[in-house]
Amino acid sequence: MAQPRNGTPPVDPRYARPHFALFLTFLKLLSRVQGRMNDLTRRHLEYYYREVLRLAPRQAVADRVPVIVELRPGSGDLLLSKGTLLLAGRDPNEEDVLYQTEADLVANRASIGSVKSVFAKQSVTGLAQVCKDVDISGPDNRYLALLKMALGTPNPGDDVPPLKGLGANPTDAALVTGNLLTDLDSLLRFIPEQLHMSVSTFRSLMKKKRDLFPAAADWKVVNDILLKVGLAKNDKFVLPRPQPTNLADFLENLNAACRLNLASYAGLPEVKDVFALYRHRNGRDDVRLFVKNTLGMTLEDDGTGRSFVTMMIRIEGMYQKWRQIADILRVAGRRKQHKIAAHKLKASDLRTSPVGDPVPVDKFAELVSNNLGTIANWPKVNGRTIQNFDDVDAALRALEAGLSMSAEEYSESRDIIRRDTSDRVWIDDELPRGAAPQGNWQWVSKPSAPVLSGTKSFTTGANQTGASQVFFQNATSALPVGAGDSLFAHVYLDPGNPPREIMLQWNDGSWEHRAF
Repeated sequence: MAQPRNGTPPVDPRYARPHFALFLTFLKLLSRVQGRMNDLTRRHLEYYYREVLRLAPRQAVADRVPVIVELRPGSGDLLLSKGTLLLAGRDPNEEDVLYQTEADLVANRASIGSVKSVFAKQSVTGLAQVCKDVDISGPDNRYLALLKMALGTPNPGDDVPPLKGLGANPTDAALVTGNLLTDLDSLLRFIPEQLHMSVSTFRSLMKKKRDLFPAAADWKVVNDILLKVGLAKNDKFVLPRPQPTNLADFLENLNAACRLNLASYAGLPEVKDVFALYRHRNGRDDVRLFVKNTLGMTLEDDGTGRSFVTMMIRIEGMYQKWRQIADILRVAGRRKQHKIAAHKLKASDLRTSPVGDPVPVDKFAELVSNNLGTIANWPKVNGRTIQNFDDVDAALRALEAGLSMSAEEYSESRDIIRRDTSDRVWIDDELPRGAAPQGNWQWVSKPSAPVLSGTKSFTTGANQTGASQVFFQNATSALPVGAGDSLFAHVYLDPGNPPREIMLQWNDGSWEHRAF
């Protein structure tokens, strides 16, 4: 068939016709893939069984077999008790082969409707694809390219979705551009430089602040108790601060409901206010009588809704949260004072506010002012000036939510991108400019000696003491070394006389920098 004219006897000339030869060629080629085509259905099923459904065959176990039970038409459910013997034919000795069921089985007509599993179709995008047809000049463009690879929507490499909350207005979204990244860099530098705390500390501070506002449930419990106390003494009583926001408001409401003044605690040693009264409530009869007779409250919850302890548990809980906020800001203020000697810290009383102030005091702003003073150089994000701690917190959370990473991870990745990752060759063919060589520098050339690059290398060997040292000093062409940099040297070892040890050392005021 391949050579019809060479057959014995000669093949019919009709088989040598061009169109017939082409048909035979097609059949010949088809035979090469015929097996694969015939096997397509099996391979298709196996793909879904193994890759999609993740089914895998079990290993055979001696003397154990799976059994399928089928019911006769018209029969109902059938119980096969544990230990039922099943006949499996005869062995070579014509003995019955019996298997025993290991558990009770109720055979019925239920059947499996479908078997499904989760299949994740993955698409891997490599750095080569990111760099292809993409502007990666400059650190911002490189970082944007990496963000698009990780967060591009709908596909890797597409634009990153706008970051919600970072637009010109707080409710708008901002496109992820190099300018926005620069603004976010400035925001994250602002926190340690101007607020004098780490990003993680700032995050903890603002979470504590958010946990305080709103505290409507706590204030409602406190107000209900004080209102009942006040009404018991005056049926027309109303709270002077019906919507309290801080402990000063609470004290004003308490004094009004219980008719207290500065002299009210005069007869109680070591008790100057309601907070000290709460601390000394156990073990002191005079305190217990004061709560009952002067405050008009009960120590425990007796069903009257005037429990002193219930009220103070809520107040002390809020006070402790304020105390934690104040401690964080106090540490920040001391750090600022350490950097700026003229900076002065002011004392803060969490339980009071300026007397006679008709407007509820913003206690958080007061604590910020007392500890950090005036804060200058508030940053801008997308053209909008950040004006307070809440704005910084909102921008920080928008960054972390939009880029799916913490602010610390963002800063670290930005620093890596900005690093100069290029290599610098300091010694190649000759010493650096201005260097004064010390020791026996013997330069050799290829092809008689191995050379990594250039045309020359230098060779050295042990002297009579078994050691050899060469170095140079006063090079005017310096080698700047930054954090995270790696220094390396290429060394060819003589296999016939290998050294026991090689040491590299350099001097930046002392010879303490060594690598062996």
